[in-house]
Amino acid sequence: MPESVAMILGLFLIGYAVHGFILAMLVWSLEHLPGRLKLRAPAWRELLWRTVLLAPLFTTVFQLQTNWRPLLGVITANPIVAVQSSELSPIIVSDTAVTDSGQLAGSESMPLPIRFQRTGENVGQANINASQNNSPTPLLPAMEPFSGNSTRPEFKSELSVFPLLALSWLLITVLLLVKLKRQVGELQGLRRAAISITDPSLEVMLEKLAVRAGLKKPVLISHPAVQGPATLPWQVVCLPGWVAELSPTRQQALLAHELGHIKRADVAWLGLGAVLQTLFWPQLLLPLVRRKLRVLAELQADSFARGLLNNNGRELAGCLTDCAQRLHDQFIPGLAVAMSHPTKQPAGNLTERVQLLISPTPLLTEVCMYKKAVLIVSVIALGLVLPAVNVQAEKASPHSSVYEVIDDDGYQTIKLSLSDGDHRLKLRAEGEIEFMPDDGGIQSMGEGAEFTLTEQRAGLHRRLEASGQAGGGIDYEYSIDNDQQPFDSEARVWLAESLPRLLAESGINAENRIAYLLDSEGHDGVVNRIHKISNSHSLSKHIEAYTSAALLEDDELDDVLLEARRIGSDYNRRKALVTINEHQSGSADDDRQHVVINKHRVRKIVDASEGIGSDFELRNLLQSIGEGVDDVDVHRSILRRAGDIDSDFELRETLSWMATAAAQDQQVAELWLETAGQLDSDFELRQALEQLAHQYPENENTWVAMLQLAERFDSDFECATFLNTAAANMPRTREIEAAYQQVLETIDSDYERQRARRALG
Repeated sequence: MPESVAMILGLFLIGYAVHGFILAMLVWSLEHLPGRLKLRAPAWRELLWRTVLLAPLFTTVFQLQTNWRPLLGVITANPIVAVQSSELSPIIVSDTAVTDSGQLAGSESMPLPIRFQRTGENVGQANINASQNNSPTPLLPAMEPFSGNSTRPEFKSELSVFPLLALSWLLITVLLLVKLKRQVGELQGLRRAAISITDPSLEVMLEKLAVRAGLKKPVLISHPAVQGPATLPWQVVCLPGWVAELSPTRQQALLAHELGHIKRADVAWLGLGAVLQTLFWPQLLLPLVRRKLRVLAELQADSFARGLLNNNGRELAGCLTDCAQRLHDQFIPGLAVAMSHPTKQPAGNLTERVQLLISPTPLLTEVCMYKKAVLIVSVIALGLVLPAVNVQAEKASPHSSVYEVIDDDGYQTIKLSLSDGDHRLKLRAEGEIEFMPDDGGIQSMGEGAEFTLTEQRAGLHRRLEASGQAGGGIDYEYSIDNDQQPFDSEARVWLAESLPRLLAESGINAENRIAYLLDSEGHDGVVNRIHKISNSHSLSKHIEAYTSAALLEDDELDDVLLEARRIGSDYNRRKALVTINEHQSGSADDDRQHVVINKHRVRKIVDASEGIGSDFELRNLLQSIGEGVDDVDVHRSILRRAGDIDSDFELRETLSWMATAAAQDQQVAELWLETAGQLDSDFELRQALEQLAHQYPENENTWVAMLQLAERFDSDFECATFLNTAAANMPRTREIEAAYQQVLETIDSDYERQRARRALG
């Protein structure tokens, strides 16, 4: 299946599933509202559930064909498979030992050239969207650098997810189509094997009712396998043998009900629902929609029959009871509309139907045209509101970087690529290759090793092929637009400009690259190179390498933190900031053996966490920064940042390890309690308050504020449990005990209130 077709199909299925799910939950909520707000009228309920079935088709097509940005935003779907990745292990060509970080043990000299060697593992692939650059190329117009945001896991593959999803959808759909075909075959077989009913009284009765309903008289058949009345396609009504035992008035009511199904085309709606569920099975609530429509079809057919019988529903109610008594788990075709279906009707549905039929007030059977028009306009509006799936996601964001290292039974392949619209760089290397320390060229190649670098830009195609020869020589073949060119100074300048960008963007050899730049160009050279990197993983790796290598001056740290803010991945930014905190939280003039925490630096690191959306990553970062630091200003800075955590669990975890600091300082305690007030969960709030209580705060105001916060508990159990803990730990002063008594008055449960009162003594 072509990639573009698979993408459109995948995005359409996602859009239909999202829209259908939202609409189904909305209508379901309307049916379950309390009291008079509850939607009760079957006509409106049926119309809304039919809208849930069909409206997503319109809204999804509308959004895919327009550039409208809905009010609820856009779900960006990049056609890539996310896979966790590790990185290529650099091996230094030297007899000197190498540390885990890639640095020469016991040496601070410039690292030697890098040799990529077989590691015995599949390292992985990366694809990161990008957008920004300020790196000019001396030979060609400047290429925009590669940047962008990505989420954990950072690395992704060029392999599109949409063909895989389309294939999965196709396979499952084929199986469901087989099932649907089998159900259609059952109906056709039943129709062929059935016998016509020739009872004159039934025929006359049916003809009169059909004329009254404005319908052509349907065909009456009977089949021994069908034990309940059912309406089949082809305007056929299948009646069981026991219908002959009913009184004429109940026979008439039964036939009027089945004519209601024919008049309303319920069989067609049931078949449409089956087809849509077969094709759009990723919409997980479609079975619920079909079940609702089946139930409502029976209610509406009952109302139609009642009107056809001059508003006399009692005979039909009695007929329903007779039918239910004779049906248990008997066979009824899946695509037929059954008057009483034991496996497809809710247990309470029969009771509801009987009550409505004997009610003196008939049901509303139709929604007037102008109300339907309002609903149609509302459906159109849904296309402007419901979240869209961005079909242009990949086309609108062509910037990407990819790296891949594969080891196949000892044969290693290295792939690196950058893409920025019409500008593409690709590298493929096989075998053992040593790159120069500045990444600007090839130092050496093993015999049989191969290296290929290609560039496409502005209609120009460059290609460099290098192969390792016996004795350590390198053979170069360079071409422009497939015309052989000498590998001269111009070609070497092009290689020196292109290769470093590929290697740096991948994150490979970050430690040694930083060490070389620091030795040759200093801080400015390092920051300039980092600024040209865009993908979050590589950016994080280079920042970690730099901040681990040297203690920076304040202005140098500011430069690095500014670059750290560009990291789009919450996971990678947390890693980078943790590393910065571990190595840069002291002043540059501190003795590295006895580093004194510089609270101004720590606060800067905390501020650099702004923009981290993951509550888990933010909590881990704040905990890494705050633990072991005994400074009020730092603690307050951390608590202010913790206020951005939405998850009650993660916020409570943060408050728990900050409880010791809050117990020791009144200012920290005030901010701690203010932050705890954001917790919605009574359980998490109780856990946090108990954690603070166990630290035995000595300040009376802290205890009073804790007890005042406890007044907001909705759960009597959680409130009483906290009061028990508080009573065992708090000082017994008049103000604290008064606050305790005030909390007691908020507990409604006599048992829990007495439990908390006994704890106070």
